[in-house]
Amino acid sequence: MTPSLFWNEYIVRVSDIANKKIQENDDPIVVLQDLTDEVLCKPVSEKMKPYVGDRIIVRSDVALRLIRAARWIKERRPSLNLCVVYGYRHPDVQALSFNQKLEEYRSKYPGISDDELYSKTNECIADPNFAGHPTGGAVDCMLYEGESPTQLGTSPTAFGEEVDPKRYYPLSDCVTPLERGNRLFLREAMMTQGFAPFNAEWWHFSYGDRDWACFYGENSALYDSVPYEEVAELIS
Repeated sequence: MTPSLFWNEYIVRVSDIANKKIQENDDPIVVLQDLTDEVLCKPVSEKMKPYVGDRIIVRSDVALRLIRAARWIKERRPSLNLCVVYGYRHPDVQALSFNQKLEEYRSKYPGISDDELYSKTNECIADPNFAGHPTGGAVDCMLYEGESPTQLGTSPTAFGEEVDPKRYYPLSDCVTPLERGNRLFLREAMMTQGFAPFNAEWWHFSYGDRDWACFYGENSALYDSVPYEEVAELIS
């Protein structure tokens, strides 16, 4: 990991990844909790509970990298734990969330062009055709100290209109020095294990998806969207 990559603040856009090819490597999906207790799992999505309960589903290589990230954190700050709050997302849930946000913004910003509407929606919810969570390669993470989240400036995965979106940026100067330092520590832990950060959300990291391929300049992504039927078979 080079300093230029670590401090790179560019936010990957849909236009960057739309033509990124996928060479699916068939890395299997796994239940993270079944592999380790070194990574805390505290799922936050009510929409996914009917499908996976409290399980965090990820690709097997992603799980191994999360374990290594958790150990990296423990070696340097023993009081902290890596916590994953979101992994795989049902493609239908991704599409539903995207369309709901699209209609919300259509009503809120009358007169906005279709291109602007699409771009603004993607800042919050990725287009289901390109999103990372349905691949099993994207995770939303935070740091815990004991039984409580450490100070990170905002809650993960929550977009409130009353909050300046720049507060969600990993390198934001709109948070306290302590909060920014914790974000940078999480970022370093994840990037040392090959995860790509998403620079509009301090909590979002991915490996193997199109965002990852764009961030690191890879020719193609490793993971395509995983049909829910495969997940249902895994957890049955």
